[in-house]
Amino acid sequence: MKNIILIALTAASAVGCTSKEVASNRSERQVAEEPSNEAARKYFIVQNVATEKTRVYLKCEEDSNRNCLPGTKNTMVFETEMVVGGKDMRTNVGVQNIEYWTKFKDTPGVYPSWYDPSYPPVPNPGKGFKRWFDADVMPDGKKSASNGGKKMRGAFGWYTTKMTPSDSGQWMHGTVGWGSDEDKFINFAHGGGLAGTVANIFADMRSHGCTRHENRAIAYLQSFLPAGTALIKIYAKEELKDASLARYESLPATKTWNYILTKEDVREMNPKSSTAEEVQTRGVSEDMILERGSYTVNMRPQVQNITGKGAKSGRSGDSYKLFRNEGPYGAFYIDEGTITPDYRHPAGVKYEGISDFSATLVPNYMK
Repeated sequence: MKNIILIALTAASAVGCTSKEVASNRSERQVAEEPSNEAARKYFIVQNVATEKTRVYLKCEEDSNRNCLPGTKNTMVFETEMVVGGKDMRTNVGVQNIEYWTKFKDTPGVYPSWYDPSYPPVPNPGKGFKRWFDADVMPDGKKSASNGGKKMRGAFGWYTTKMTPSDSGQWMHGTVGWGSDEDKFINFAHGGGLAGTVANIFADMRSHGCTRHENRAIAYLQSFLPAGTALIKIYAKEELKDASLARYESLPATKTWNYILTKEDVREMNPKSSTAEEVQTRGVSEDMILERGSYTVNMRPQVQNITGKGAKSGRSGDSYKLFRNEGPYGAFYIDEGTITPDYRHPAGVKYEGISDFSATLVPNYMK
């Protein structure tokens, strides 16, 4: 029990993404004029902070005002769990764009990169959460940062996105662990298992505002979502527009994504993909390979209802307990990637993002 409490207190001081690095405040128009515009507009990401779910949608056919053309709808192509910011460092809502991706991101002196050829090896697959805080995995051999806080090796995982516009420095990233650890450390943050349950009693295991994903999920996202892709963060009750999911009957419920994690592009912007076929095409040598594996991509919408479970569980449908005092206002149709006309952000979350959407809340293709 003492070890579990120690894990909780150590993690509470280290799990996060606070940084002085802030994405630039480029406007949506500037992002849209980039060469990657066409590819970036194919998909959009919706993160429901209330339910701690990240979903990606294949966008409908748009008219000149970005409304869906009659007869076309958004289609969900990926759903995964995420961990949001703790109650004292809440994840903001709003509309942003991916500014760029980084591989093996770090915060010097606090969160050393998951991989760097000059650093000690990371803990082996299957090791526990506490192992990622040990001195022998740190570049300088010390557990504590110069400011007295606890260091955490590989806190940002394999890939990280910087978002724009953003004043908070809230990013989207991976976490500690290997692909073979699957979603073990996401479940731990949500109180999974005895250690996770006890740890969450003594500390909030969530992030400092960023959205955290298991490493296979963030690597998959990086493989097909380029700079300029829209990210819309909401705080909403979830529903299905079509309870029968008739549109999805002819579509696969899952697919397999094979990956090869390499030593390439350490801390570089817009790094190469970990998609196995692409790595093989690049002719990456065996000594540059860290891990091979596969990931089952969930492509079937699943509603997370509002429940009586703990707010930090990832299963409450109300991560900050805001619906206990107000709302929910409207709903988010997860099968169509749209909100109801009466949706609005609750007062307990802050808006951050493209100013054009501070009043309209979401792009027209989500209405």
